[in-house]
Amino acid sequence: MATREQSTCQDLRVAVVMTGGVSLAVWISGATTELYDLAMARRANVASGSSRSA
Repeated sequence: MATREQSTCQDLRVAVVMTGGVSLAVWISGATTELYDLAMARRANVASGSSRSA
């Protein structure tokens, strides 16, 4: 089994484009908030060293 220093990490970068009128503003805000929360949770896991590779 490889140690953390020996294992390789791969970054996944996601670009999101959302367009729409006023009627989609609330949905777009909620979706971007969820994406941001996901990214911050992952960053916190990596910083604490509790990240698991798939």
